Amino acid sequence: MKTCLKKWQKKLSSASGETLVETLFAMLIIALAVVMLAGSIVSAARVNKAGADMVTEFQKSDSDKVEDGTVQLDFKDAAQASVDVRVYTTSDDNAYRHYEENS
Repeated sequence: MKTCLKKWQKKLSSASGETLVETLFAMLIIALAVVMLAGSIVSAARVNKAGADMVTEFQKSDSDKVEDGTVQLDFKDAAQASVDVRVYTTSDDNAYRHYEENS
């Protein structure tokens, strides 16, 4: 504990400090970090908007095609099951599909 205090006292009483180059380099690193963070926030916002637009488009279109069908489920333990479903599909290039169990 005493050696730690002696080191701090020595550092505080010394006349040496950071040079201008060290300060500018630290500011450059901080500026690059801020630019990278801002870029990642903008990119995440674009991806989020694209996903929200796709879901909104599917909900607004009320789906172009609705059909009843059966889906075959294969489980890891080799068990199989058939489930009656209703399939909602858009006709655009994204071909968004949504399955609901047919009641």
